[in-house]
Amino acid sequence: MTEEEGQRSERPGLTRVLAAILLGFFGGFFLFLIVALVIGAVNNALGMQIPIDLLLAENIYSLVMLVLIEVLCIGGALWLVWRTPPTEPEFPTELANPPT
Repeated sequence: MTEEEGQRSERPGLTRVLAAILLGFFGGFFLFLIVALVIGAVNNALGMQIPIDLLLAENIYSLVMLVLIEVLCIGGALWLVWRTPPTEPEFPTELANPPT
């Protein structure tokens, strides 16, 4: 096992995981809005009957699409956190925290 693989297997910090979950949640929500609006525009322009809209309480297809996009975005953000090593501090820790 190489040193690079050893760094990848380290568990990320709690703040990085929470940031990835929040990023995935908000990114997935906005991605859902964009997809639903594009599908709605296609429906109106071409007169198609695609059952995707922004009414989550009345349309199970929209809810399933929202949950699927949310899970994929959160999973993707968590995957990136696990694959990317944390950044190195600008200064060595001995200089940042001098002994007293």
